[in-house]
Amino acid sequence: MFRVFAVALMLGLLAVSCRKKSADEALSPPETPLFLKEGVGYGVVNASFANVRGEPHAAAVSTGLIRKGSVVVVIERRAVPVAEDPNGAMQFWAFVETQVARDEVAGTRLVAGWLLEDSMDFYASLPKAETASTLMTR
Repeated sequence: MFRVFAVALMLGLLAVSCRKKSADEALSPPETPLFLKEGVGYGVVNASFANVRGEPHAAAVSTGLIRKGSVVVVIERRAVPVAEDPNGAMQFWAFVETQVARDEVAGTRLVAGWLLEDSMDFYASLPKAETASTLMTR
């Protein structure tokens, strides 16, 4: 009796799972925002001078320059479509913050803004970023 019930149950599940689905039941992926991840970690600038921008696009106003080897806090990452590219290419930007030295009298100032990801290397922890910075600026 148990075997008959088990076989009937299996056939019922098989029939339900194999039925043709209507177009109304089609699955679609959820919409995702253009940011990739928040609170990413740390970065080390790998370009001689990296231009920090007010918005995540190349034509945006510069908010400052960061030197090679500077450690930055990466707060957010975004993929932004390149307006001039008909193929839909994307540029990857990171919103960063760092203290930049002015001089001995003025001290440091906070530089915050968007930096092209190609201009830096990413690290999960501050000690790793500081080690990379030291090695990069030797």
